[in-house]
Amino acid sequence: MGKAVKYVLGFLIVAVLAAGAFYFGYWVKTPQYTLNLIANAVVQHDTKTFEEHVDLDNLFSKLFDDAIAAEFHVQTAPANPFLQNQILSIKSSIVPVFANMAKNFVQSGTVGNVLDAAGDNSGRGGQLAEGMAVKLGVPYMVYKNITGVTKNGDNEAVVSLGIEDKQTGKTLPVRLKMVRLGDGTWQVKQVANVQEYLDARQAAIAAKLAELNKPLQDKINAAVRVETTGAKAPKFTFQTLMEGLPVTAISADFALTNLGTRDILSVSGIVTIKDADGTVRFTDAFEAGSIPAGKTSSAHNSWALNPFVEDQQKLTSNTKQQISGSFAVTSVIFTDHTSLTLLDRLPTPPAADNAAKGGAGQ
Repeated sequence: MGKAVKYVLGFLIVAVLAAGAFYFGYWVKTPQYTLNLIANAVVQHDTKTFEEHVDLDNLFSKLFDDAIAAEFHVQTAPANPFLQNQILSIKSSIVPVFANMAKNFVQSGTVGNVLDAAGDNSGRGGQLAEGMAVKLGVPYMVYKNITGVTKNGDNEAVVSLGIEDKQTGKTLPVRLKMVRLGDGTWQVKQVANVQEYLDARQAAIAAKLAELNKPLQDKINAAVRVETTGAKAPKFTFQTLMEGLPVTAISADFALTNLGTRDILSVSGIVTIKDADGTVRFTDAFEAGSIPAGKTSSAHNSWALNPFVEDQQKLTSNTKQQISGSFAVTSVIFTDHTSLTLLDRLPTPPAADNAAKGGAGQ
């Protein structure tokens, strides 16, 4: 082999090694590489690496704030001192439990265990955290892939993930805000799109429930009807209830017709109330009594409003506005002890149920 060939080969080898070193140096300083570190830390039960790259306190603190704001349209620092104290009390119970549950999962591969990090997960904080986790769909999440990375300067990035929701079968958007650490790696600080995620999940749940409930819904529609026209149309008004202190409430007078040949013992469902602008401000349960076969019966319900919930406050602050509403029947019980009742929640996927009981999750 001639000297020229040796020089060329030597140059190529050096170039390839230099390119590899450059690429590796670049790769280890990307958010994607840090997410791989976090995933490997979970698999290897490496709590130290996990906590270096996930700010658990900030992650769950912000998650709580954003979830409360999204679900109830209430900020965690409202002007009302009483409400603020109540929210902060709940937050102080939930956030440490969430952090401990994450540590437990890394340490042992299960959420519930007897490791030191577990704390007292059997009390109020544990129950609240479990309920919030289910509401967020955490037990049903399965990571699929990274769908994008957006850098905001050199030290901040948002990583978009594809998360499959095993309960609905849909892929939901989750975006993580990350910050660069001193060594060039990154740390997860918060979920950046809680409102978007919850909206997408609620839409997926509603669509799946509608699919599962359609056969029963058709039977309910054939059995009973809430009248919506003429003199029998629902009438919604504001009223004041005396429950120690005056409470603003909404009352409704409405009529239901038994369309079948069997006497109905009771009817229940969901009422949706809109303000004068047509914006939905309130939903709750309604119920009505017996309806003989082929007959129409009248019903009256009242619902107290909570002025600390933003949507309901918009109703209580203007009780002279014209409000409207609608009724959706979800259950009919007949006098022969048979019934038609829609699902109000999705079945728990077997894999997610096993994970919630202590099996491995993703």
